[in-house]
Amino acid sequence: MNDRAVLDVIEMASYGIGYWASSAVVDEDAKTYTVTEGDFEGRGDTETFVLTWQALRVAANKLIRFSVPVNRDILASIVNNDVDATAADVIVQVAAFGEVRYS
Repeated sequence: MNDRAVLDVIEMASYGIGYWASSAVVDEDAKTYTVTEGDFEGRGDTETFVLTWQALRVAANKLIRFSVPVNRDILASIVNNDVDATAADVIVQVAAFGEVRYS
């Protein structure tokens, strides 16, 4: 996944992660994507993740290699470099949490 593809994932994630993330900030110079988990249930246990572009690449590769279970449509989207908001959401979750925590 080249830098343009990573930016495409980040752009699509802006549409896909809003149900579990309260904010997301891109720093193209540092090549990071900072995502803060939302406190939508009032538990007060949110985390902020500074995800490098490399971490997003690794997460996508984990999904492609079936290291993290994912449905066929999401997998096809990632493999074909046609990442939609749902696939981008899953990539960001795997990069942040090491698993798909929200669905």
